[in-house]
Amino acid sequence: MKTKIIRMLALAALLLFAFPFASCAGEAEKADCGTLTIGDMTLTEGESAVIEVSFSNADYRDTEIDYTYEGDAIRIVDGVVYARKAGQTVEVTAMTDHHSATFQVTVVAPLYGKLQIADISAWVGYPPADFVPEFTKPEYAHQEIQYEYDEALIRLDAAARTVTALKAGTVTVKATFGNYRTEFDVVCRCVDAGTAAFNTVLYNGRKQAYAAQWERAATDGKTTAFIGDSFFDGEQYWTNFSDTFAGKDVLCMGISGTTSFDWEQFVTDIFGTKAPKNIVMHVGTNNIYDDNKNAAETTADLQRMFTVLHAAFPETKIYYFGISIRAFKPEVQNSSLKIQFTKQVNERMAQWCGQREYVTYIDTPTKLTTDMLADGTHPKLENYAVFTDALAQTDIQIEDKEN
Repeated sequence: MKTKIIRMLALAALLLFAFPFASCAGEAEKADCGTLTIGDMTLTEGESAVIEVSFSNADYRDTEIDYTYEGDAIRIVDGVVYARKAGQTVEVTAMTDHHSATFQVTVVAPLYGKLQIADISAWVGYPPADFVPEFTKPEYAHQEIQYEYDEALIRLDAAARTVTALKAGTVTVKATFGNYRTEFDVVCRCVDAGTAAFNTVLYNGRKQAYAAQWERAATDGKTTAFIGDSFFDGEQYWTNFSDTFAGKDVLCMGISGTTSFDWEQFVTDIFGTKAPKNIVMHVGTNNIYDDNKNAAETTADLQRMFTVLHAAFPETKIYYFGISIRAFKPEVQNSSLKIQFTKQVNERMAQWCGQREYVTYIDTPTKLTTDMLADGTHPKLENYAVFTDALAQTDIQIEDKEN
């Protein structure tokens, strides 16, 4: 028995000599491996930060750490946390071969909200185009923003928030406010005024008659002008306009067949030095159907026209009715495609107008149904109430006519 015990002790001594330690997962080894500690973190959405780790045993400070977590509120890459979605707290597990630790990352909303600026178009030789910085927290909407851009292509007025196009091309503008930044593109376009679209010879007679009428009957800063295409042509289509607005200081001066190309030229010719109080407008259908412009072209052309109008009469409020949807006519070439273009333009213009205080988009295209049309294009006379009712729901103020 004694010999057996001696042999067992010898074997134990041999094993201890061959394997002096167990892995660090064993209780005895924890003191040797030490501990891993990571403090909780709070980050602002859009920010990033290096994870600060602490090993009680300095021998492990360069050890590779794996991080696991759930969801997409954060992202961890190479020891850096990227905060992606505000309003969430994520528990993260950190693991090495010998350690484990947990910590929390809380993502909060930016103090000043997000800064966003939509891409815009600007035109060489035209008035500056405006852009609208948007903050998710409106109280910071007037904060000073720093801009970086190619000065050879554009000139940017930070105070006025306008861009003047100097050359054709696309410029990416970097906008910075505090710790937040965004980018937007300015598409600078050249306009060829010698194309057929700018030829107004068919409409110059009506233009001159309206200019004389405006000079004679309008009151500077008080008269509301209804202008645009055939929808607001009081001689051919809206023939009860005077009865509808009896006693009001308004003039109806639409011209059938006109486009935004015509009206960007007519504005100063008709109104001269007398600014309208309001401009109420329907235009764009002939851009698509007569000039065969697509949705992107028509959107840019309408925005250019409104840029010209606003530059000429900055105190005038503009009320723009979306382009009315024509009835589908298979005999009209590309009729279904043109209707699709019309809807796309309305969607884009509603968004563009919604960002600007001086122009209000009015959604009548979804209200003027096919059965309300007299000829597949224009509304029946009684259905002009779709326009007047929608206009009445805006903030427009139409003056009474002075006796």
